Amino acid sequence: MIGLLFLLTCGCAHVTFHPSKDGGDSPDTGRESGVKFYTPKPYVLVGPSGNKDVPLKVELVYLPDLEHPTYAIFHPGLGSAKQTLNIAANGTLASFNQEMDSKVPETMNAVGSMVSSLATGLKTAGIVAQAAEEDAAAAALKSALGKLRIITTELDQQTPLVKAIQGDVVSAQSDLSAVLKKVEGGDHDQQGAIQAVVDKLNALDLRDTRGSPETVVKQVREAIEGAVSALQRAIAKLGQSASAPTDFRLYEVQSAGGTVRLIQVR
Repeated sequence: MIGLLFLLTCGCAHVTFHPSKDGGDSPDTGRESGVKFYTPKPYVLVGPSGNKDVPLKVELVYLPDLEHPTYAIFHPGLGSAKQTLNIAANGTLASFNQEMDSKVPETMNAVGSMVSSLATGLKTAGIVAQAAEEDAAAAALKSALGKLRIITTELDQQTPLVKAIQGDVVSAQSDLSAVLKKVEGGDHDQQGAIQAVVDKLNALDLRDTRGSPETVVKQVREAIEGAVSALQRAIAKLGQSASAPTDFRLYEVQSAGGTVRLIQVR
């Protein structure tokens, strides 16, 4: 932080500021200049958090408004005035006379409050979206279990085809029940375990249908196909839940007519 202290009295020596002459190292004494600084401007920064459970991080940051510099010019007058101007390392005005214009913090706090609400909303939206994917994955697992239950409980267990695959189907049901319990308990890294069940179901030999009614054969095949489809949906949903943004995005906060908008900075 750069601190500048000015003691101005009428008729006494005072400090003046001059730009460089022709861009060189010497001052242009024929021109006076004020102290250049920038007003802070709010932005919303969105990026990866590194946290698998909450992959999205949203935070409010203040950056200098480089397109609209401000100049402070000190003028001597009657009496004396002790004036202190502090400029932060990023070029923004940190304080003037130990504090900024009282309206400035109020305005910035008001904008900050609104942006914080927006940031909270974005973060909440990310968490809600993640939870929705996890709920959808759990629902898909339950659907797959329901399809397999048709084979093990609703069909004639003495049918040759049902008897031939019953052991593997029961095993798949047991594996899926364990996976579902983990997913509902918050352990969502189960794509590999689900894929193993998919492979087990796809490996079932449904070709030998001798002695099995055609309607039963059809029901078995539909149940297996339905279970595999549901499990593939579960894998996709868990993958979407676990995915996190790989880059950071910056949004400019614009406030006009009582409405706050976020405009992505390209």
